[in-house]
Amino acid sequence: MAMLPKLVTLTIALFSLCTAASRIQLASDGGYTNIVVKIRKELNEAECPAILHGIKELMYVSSKVLHQAFDGAVYFKSLTVVVPADWKDSSCGLSIKTPTPSTFYTEADILVDKPGPVCGYTPLARQSSGCGVGGDYITIPHTFIASSQNVSVGEAKDFVHQWAKFRYGIFDEMGFQGDSLYPAYHTSNGRSFPTVTHNGGRQLTGQWMFGGEPCQPAENEQCIFVPDRSSESISCSLGHNLHLPSVYRYCNSSEVHVLPTKQSVLCHGRSALDVISGHPDFASGSAVNRGGSVKSESDLQPVIRVVREPATKYVLAIDTSSPMKDHWRWIHKAAHKFIRYDLPVNSNLAILTFSAEAKVEHPLVQVTSDETRSRLADTIPVKYHLSSRDRSCVACALDRVYNHVLKNNVAGAHIILISSGNPNFLSSAEVTRMTDMVERNNAKISSVIIPSRDRSEFFDNISRISKGLSYQISDTEHAMNFLLHLNEAFSGILSEESIHPTESPQLVHQAEYYSGDADTSAGSFVIDPTLGRDTLFGIYVKDEEDHLIKSVNFTDSQGNVYGPFTKMSSTFDLVNLKTINYVGQVPPFGDPSQLGKEWKYVIEWFPTEDSPRKSIVILNSKPRMRDENQLVRVSAWTDDRQPDENRPIKLFAEVTKGRRPVLNASVVLELEITLENGTRIPVFPGIQMSDTGNGDVDLMSGDGIYSAVVTSYPMAGRYRFTVVVKATNATKVPQIGYVAKPPSSFGSRVQFPTENLEPSEQFYRTVRGPVLHVTKVPDVGKIPPGKVTDLRIEAGKDGRLYASWTSAGGDYASGSVAGYRFLYSHDISDLLVPGGDARALVSLDKTQTAGAYTTQDLYFPYYEQDYYIGLIPIDGEGNQGLISNLVHVFLPAPVEIASQAESTSPVPAFNLLSSEKDWIMVGVICGILLVLIIISIVSISYFCCLTRTKPRSNGGPPTEHKTSISDVHVASSGSSDQTDGTDAGSFDSDMKNLSGNNIAPGYDPRDLEFGLPYNPRNLDVETPTKDSGVSGSSTRNTPVYWSASQLLSKLDDGGGYTPEFHYPSATTATISNELEVAPPDYIEHRSAAIPDEFCVTVSNLTGGRFVEAEHHHQNPSASAVHISDSFRRHSHRSRERMMAPPPLYPKPKNITQV
Repeated sequence: MAMLPKLVTLTIALFSLCTAASRIQLASDGGYTNIVVKIRKELNEAECPAILHGIKELMYVSSKVLHQAFDGAVYFKSLTVVVPADWKDSSCGLSIKTPTPSTFYTEADILVDKPGPVCGYTPLARQSSGCGVGGDYITIPHTFIASSQNVSVGEAKDFVHQWAKFRYGIFDEMGFQGDSLYPAYHTSNGRSFPTVTHNGGRQLTGQWMFGGEPCQPAENEQCIFVPDRSSESISCSLGHNLHLPSVYRYCNSSEVHVLPTKQSVLCHGRSALDVISGHPDFASGSAVNRGGSVKSESDLQPVIRVVREPATKYVLAIDTSSPMKDHWRWIHKAAHKFIRYDLPVNSNLAILTFSAEAKVEHPLVQVTSDETRSRLADTIPVKYHLSSRDRSCVACALDRVYNHVLKNNVAGAHIILISSGNPNFLSSAEVTRMTDMVERNNAKISSVIIPSRDRSEFFDNISRISKGLSYQISDTEHAMNFLLHLNEAFSGILSEESIHPTESPQLVHQAEYYSGDADTSAGSFVIDPTLGRDTLFGIYVKDEEDHLIKSVNFTDSQGNVYGPFTKMSSTFDLVNLKTINYVGQVPPFGDPSQLGKEWKYVIEWFPTEDSPRKSIVILNSKPRMRDENQLVRVSAWTDDRQPDENRPIKLFAEVTKGRRPVLNASVVLELEITLENGTRIPVFPGIQMSDTGNGDVDLMSGDGIYSAVVTSYPMAGRYRFTVVVKATNATKVPQIGYVAKPPSSFGSRVQFPTENLEPSEQFYRTVRGPVLHVTKVPDVGKIPPGKVTDLRIEAGKDGRLYASWTSAGGDYASGSVAGYRFLYSHDISDLLVPGGDARALVSLDKTQTAGAYTTQDLYFPYYEQDYYIGLIPIDGEGNQGLISNLVHVFLPAPVEIASQAESTSPVPAFNLLSSEKDWIMVGVICGILLVLIIISIVSISYFCCLTRTKPRSNGGPPTEHKTSISDVHVASSGSSDQTDGTDAGSFDSDMKNLSGNNIAPGYDPRDLEFGLPYNPRNLDVETPTKDSGVSGSSTRNTPVYWSASQLLSKLDDGGGYTPEFHYPSATTATISNELEVAPPDYIEHRSAAIPDEFCVTVSNLTGGRFVEAEHHHQNPSASAVHISDSFRRHSHRSRERMMAPPPLYPKPKNITQV
């Protein structure tokens, strides 16, 4: 529990460091400060005055445009311009300063560069993350600002829009030619309209033009909409690139329609202004809301500071506490290699050691000779001069570096910290001091931590925030691996600075062997065509004197053998690296004819009586050409958002050759997880990164930025990523000098003409990626499927559509999808805005892996109207992906349907219950009907109670009624109710009241429940006769009703008649196999005591077909007519056959059999 306060403090400090990552500040008056503008060193120094003047003019005009666009809330207040280190004051025409410790200069927000194959001649914000997340930086071609003395308002508007993309995470509010995700036009009522966000409605007028001639965008992808300059009523949006003079702001959602612009698609229908309003700069309590006010034009002029890129100054700070003793031999050797052999010429280096306190071993000095290198290396103490104390004060070391070594000359400083990094020795005071020093001093810190079982992420985070690198080297691995990893850390730190990028060697081959296990060891390697200069083949050995290497020979791809070489060089004995002293013919590793082809080597070992010794073979090679336009660069980063259980890790890697993007390369992300106990677990297989521009992870294809999402998290721990890039014969790059022609580079892909692409040459690179600490493993069950971007639909006949697409993965680009759902609507917003009124056309159950090509036939009987159809993938967990590219569908009505539509009403719509809202309405209607039915039942029951007559007297028999005809008899059980009698008069009155409720002829008894029309059936029952003296011609169709008390009173009096039935020969008569009538033998036992008055008949229910009872004998238990279960099972009919329901009759009281 003693560690808890330290951990809490450490967490707070890390949070403070993360918030300091955003260097741009918003002042209390709404002014942006600490903006960094860097000028690339590839530009001509002679253009320095024009470039500086252009930057000043651009930022001033843009400040006014920005101020107006946001109602005076924000503007550009100050910025720092960083010129290359070798540009002179005289060339730029002013005195160039050195950055102060508080001056931010390391990371550029705006880069001034040559026009390139991606951005072309206009500014462009590089965006790798999604909606609402800021971009990486803005590129401004120097021709955009240096070609003229004055910057126009239109050019300032273009820059302000790129600033909004970079700062607030919005996108272009327009479509692009030939882009399926963000089309340049949309169709409505047979007309093509430009896909741009504006508030002009139909007042936006213009023409579609190509080459100065009118065109149709549906026929020519190169068609561009040229607006009329007279559209003065249009005031937004700055993101639509129409360059209308009246446009000065962004539109809000209430004044525009949602169209498939890049902004609407990536932000799910939200307008640019909606996204900007949610940014912290405009949130409640921000500086904008506290102090933003209208300012004069002079106040909007930003303050510009011009500084020179400082030379790199390395400070090597080494922990000399007692925990370092066990590894000091190899730390000492790695430091010597860094100082003596690897440090670039004319670099600056100081050396400092620390344990309980810090000591400067050598002050800052420029490395100009081997003598200086030797003097610096010799100041590193040997093992016996280490401290006996086990505690090291890292804060003391940083304090000594800033205040004594650098002495306020912090600019360009890069501190290399080698320490045990045990968190038990990091007190709360030390964490606070180090956090404060990192925030106040603008210096890089790269940490090389040799951890024990306990470790802290503090050093990883201070390295990441200060833009340095972080390494953790296991102290339990083999000594040779420990030495190799230390050397890799130093090499990586030097490569990061890129002082002389063409002089940085690349690792080509590495292999481990044990001498003594076998007499020989064999391997192979390939030097790619981009390398081949100063190739070094070496072997790390544990004992540089007794190295056991007998000989080495090489064989090229043509079978030529070089060697065996038996003489080993002692040049690198101080660092235990044995190289070959070539005597005779030197292997031509740099021969262009051998580049890209396989070399083989064989190492012969001397026998030894000792245990086998581990040796490591390495092969390094420098770029073949010193031209940086041919230099392959690989960088990797994350989106700076910490992963949690709801957010998976997203990583990005940029691969370029010179400044040109590398296309179609194989980029694989490898992962190694370090647990709390120091165990390292490599995760296989690697994750394939892609440059697809789908919009779910990768935002633009063809820009050389490859993206990936980590979809597997075996456990929490320290996640270290490595990027492996391989270029094949299919890998291409734009030709040198090719410049993109916007807006072709602003959509979902950069469109390179095939004739402007060339092979990149084969190459292989391995680059260290970012390091993240995952404490809460993301829930992989919530990872959605990838987005479909190539949906195609072709129209067929009779409402048939033929759809095809390429399946995305179930977890973004990996795994399998479980199904798809087609949605359609005539309003695009229904498909793009979550919760829109889009209808479901069809749902498909298809399990498919990523990349599977799929086709599907669809029935779509909607004619003479514009519709848009999209596709949503669904995975096995029910997660839905983003909607695909939208496809416009317009089906002309067939001739027969069109002619029918002129004379008849439209056919009910297909697939009525296609959306979730339709089902909700059905549920509401059903609920209302249920309530009405219950109310009806209660009302009828109440009506029955009210219509009961007064009880008759006990004297005399009731008057016999002779005017109604009873054809279907209802028998009583023989019980009576003396309190509820009904006389003949009241019975007649009741029948007259009910005479209006006639059953409509033509009803089938099985249809009465659902109110469906009658379907004639053959009833196997004879037409009965009546012996009551009333002729058949006088039979009434009026239903007859007797009260229960009247029927029971007849039973009590014993009077009545004998019913008579006529049955066919079968034992049981059946009406259409559903209505069963009791057999005669049953009636004979039940008819003895049933009076005639107790039977009621409703005649002619089926148009002349009825069942008539005959009087056989009186029986208190008369026969019953039974309705089988199939009465209900076969009663389903369509809505069109519904008719008026049958009459409802009160149920007789105390009647037990019907």
